[in-house]
Amino acid sequence: MQRSIRNSLIILFCTTIGLGCGGSKNTMNKYYGKWKVINAYGKDFMAANANIEFRGRGTLFGFGGCNTYSGSYVLNEEKRTLTFGPLMATKKYCQGIGSDCESQLFRALNNATKYLAKTEGIYIQNDRGDNFAFIVKSKEN
Repeated sequence: MQRSIRNSLIILFCTTIGLGCGGSKNTMNKYYGKWKVINAYGKDFMAANANIEFRGRGTLFGFGGCNTYSGSYVLNEEKRTLTFGPLMATKKYCQGIGSDCESQLFRALNNATKYLAKTEGIYIQNDRGDNFAFIVKSKEN
């Protein structure tokens, strides 16, 4: 009886580790890492140095142009869906391109439902396929 329980626990543990660490990670590796925000809602934000970093287990971290932010995301490669939230950010005061970029980026992330992956980068979109933002893989990875 004890051997049966022990074997069941070992199987449960291995299954949990396999799903939690290996399941989606292998297919998601191409998206993991830091991405530069090129534009949001048609405005060029390269000078703001905004970025987004996709991390394991559906977490993200980034810099919006003024503040750092973090939160969660769900990406489904089969359905090409991408959603973000909830997002949290520091609250530093700033003006100019950094502030403008940050508000547009957060707006894009909060309204995202889909993505379109191209060789040049990823377009963050809504259900109609409207492009909200464009990001490219950072060379820092």
